[in-house]
Amino acid sequence: MRAGGDPIVERAATAIRTSRGAQRALLARGHLDFREAQKIFRSGSPGDAEPLFRRAAQELSARGSNVAFVARFFAAYVLYERGNVDDSTRELQELLAAVPEELLTVRARVQWQLAICRGAQGHWGDAIDYAQFAADNFRRAGETNYTAIMNEHIAEGFQLVGDLDTAWTYRAAALQEIGRRSNRLLQAILGFMTQQAIMRGDWDEAASITKLEHEVEKTSRFQPVIADAHLRRARIDKHFGDGDSANEIARARLTISAIPDKGMRSRLDARRVAVEAFVAPTPEQAIPLLTSAIDFQNGPNGQRMFVPTLLFHRARARRMLGQIGEARSDLEAALAKHDDGRSTLKSSEQRTGIFESAESIIDEAIDAALEQKDVRGAFACSERARARSLLDALRSRDAAAAPALPSGTAIIEYAVLPSRIVIFVAEDSWIRVACRPVDREDLKRRGAAFAEALARGDANARDAGIALDRDLIEAIRPWIAGMDTLVIVPDATTNAVPFAALPAPGGGFLIESHTLVSAPSAAVYQQALARHGPLRPRSALILANNAADAPGMERINRTADEARAISALYAGSRILMDAGATRSAFLHEIPHAGLIHFAGHALSSEYSPEETALVLAGADGRINAGEIAALRLSGCSTRRDALAHRRRRGRPVLSSRSPAPGAGKLPRRCAARRTN
Repeated sequence: MRAGGDPIVERAATAIRTSRGAQRALLARGHLDFREAQKIFRSGSPGDAEPLFRRAAQELSARGSNVAFVARFFAAYVLYERGNVDDSTRELQELLAAVPEELLTVRARVQWQLAICRGAQGHWGDAIDYAQFAADNFRRAGETNYTAIMNEHIAEGFQLVGDLDTAWTYRAAALQEIGRRSNRLLQAILGFMTQQAIMRGDWDEAASITKLEHEVEKTSRFQPVIADAHLRRARIDKHFGDGDSANEIARARLTISAIPDKGMRSRLDARRVAVEAFVAPTPEQAIPLLTSAIDFQNGPNGQRMFVPTLLFHRARARRMLGQIGEARSDLEAALAKHDDGRSTLKSSEQRTGIFESAESIIDEAIDAALEQKDVRGAFACSERARARSLLDALRSRDAAAAPALPSGTAIIEYAVLPSRIVIFVAEDSWIRVACRPVDREDLKRRGAAFAEALARGDANARDAGIALDRDLIEAIRPWIAGMDTLVIVPDATTNAVPFAALPAPGGGFLIESHTLVSAPSAAVYQQALARHGPLRPRSALILANNAADAPGMERINRTADEARAISALYAGSRILMDAGATRSAFLHEIPHAGLIHFAGHALSSEYSPEETALVLAGADGRINAGEIAALRLSGCSTRRDALAHRRRRGRPVLSSRSPAPGAGKLPRRCAARRTN
């Protein structure tokens, strides 16, 4: 006899069958104690069950029964239910080390609970890892339903840290099991999908999914999922002004009160309090409710991963009451929680994504700082989420302090909020800010359309560029008029804009008046200066690859002309052209180059820095951003071609390094400016 591919039941039966006399009596007593402990536990009194679980574990372990591992698991689980998360985690980790590898389902249950505990402690990386281990063990044991449930939990974890691509991969795997076993899994997945739509503000989609969720709910009696569904519907009703929020919350309260598990009941009640705050008619009513929810989630039985969202909503409520200082403190605490969670994530992709998930908090923090006329504070908030993985890598190699900006250099950093653009201009001794009303999604669309129009050689491209210039440059033009070098730091909205090709007043382009440098953040640029100093190259490595070696890539015009023009400016230049522009040739020439100029295609991913790469010739013709960051270069500038979603095969890189297609040939006197 085996249970779901796990030999634990078979081994327990063998232990009883082969025992004799007093040994068998002790085994029987152990099983009876374990069974009685389970009854007490299920009745809603886990504290009374704990000593029985521990006694059963001792009795069963003394006679070699593997059921002792299960009894130890429940004893550790009771500690979690009673709010002692740290001791529960320690006991579970000790238990996991003791459980044999072949007891797959036991190991999976322990790993599942460890994922919950580590998540509650704010260790998001460990939580995701343990959940993945649990899913793998359930899969190997043939427990397809539990595998699907774990996949959904993993999806939720990746969603929380902003890795949406991976979240959907796991969610798709979970969806394959819908309907094969029970409706509980379907309910859980629909609930997560509804919550995701709410988080990104897609209320129409949330309302649509919750209607299906309501139909499934009619055949279910799983109270925690039903209570959560009522709370989600309360938020949706509040958004659409249907007036039924109070009734949904009342139904949730009634459902929660009937749940026998005290720990589950308290966690759901904390969610109910939070939702009551979200739908409260006034900020005065919302703040104490949010404070109560924050205190619970920060407590021993809470889930710290939800604290940043609660702090964000309390900050908004406080701003509505004019309590700006308190609001900024809440936002700083929320970002600190994100920092803590980020430190537990192992991959650079996840560490980057977690700040994408904090976008609303950062937007609010910038806005609140500007409301208090704290320009430097707003700039610090803007910098906080930018290029953190790359900045960490630079700082880990070189701890030099950021130097002063060179004379004649200004950093222009863009932070586009939902309804206005904030433009910071930083010089060595000052930071100024300009704001302009603009719709974020409209600006993003217009920036991408301008780049596409240039690529097509569209005659109307200049008009589109003039409109962008009004939003992006006009307000700061007096501050940058005397600057030789502009360091452009775009955000996700402005990343697609080819700044070099923006029309200048009276004709020409922005690049004809300034040397343009693109940087992922002001801090990264300053760290690069600390490592290399101002760029004064004497030799150049020039790569010009106009070939289309992958689907969706078109040939790029004039790369050969551009390469020769740049080469003429540097006595020690070396050109790698088309088929000769291979990865191996590039890496071989790097040590001899003071400057690298690239004209060709690029691949980029908003969610995966490892997949952001320059396209070279040959079968292995890729070099990604991480590899470039690891090189000791005298100088290198690249410009990301932003993507609308996941990733897209490259189009020509429109930047200060290559003339914009259709924009006309730039004057020779501008060539040197383009290369920096």
